[in-house]
Amino acid sequence: FVDTVTEMFDKPNEKDCSHSSGQELCYLCHQRQRKNIPISFTEEKKKAELEQDRLLQQYQQKKDQEFNKQENRYLNWERRLAKEAAQFNLNAAEKLKKDTIPSTEFHRSYIFYDRPEVVPLLMSQASTAGVSGNKSG
Repeated sequence: FVDTVTEMFDKPNEKDCSHSSGQELCYLCHQRQRKNIPISFTEEKKKAELEQDRLLQQYQQKKDQEFNKQENRYLNWERRLAKEAAQFNLNAAEKLKKDTIPSTEFHRSYIFYDRPEVVPLLMSQASTAGVSGNKSG
């Protein structure tokens, strides 16, 4: 509608009169044209465009905020899962450590009281060296 009105006012000298009597405009159309004051809609168009831009920016900001909220919820959920896994691992490690603590109880089965004496290694090497030296010589 706005475009058609502006087009009408852009071409005021065209023959728009359907009752033409040889002149450009008939009396009725001439009176109508005098009463109709041309109006420029550029300011209204600019205001409408600015309003549309403002609404679009508000919509985009709201959409971004919703996306950020959803992303923060997801990150918090992941963080909570990681904390739960870490706590589980810590509890499992403590339990395993508690179960594998060596007991302070004395194990008698590993001590041999009736074991024969073992000759120290150096003494046995020296005596064997003397024996082997006698055989070679």
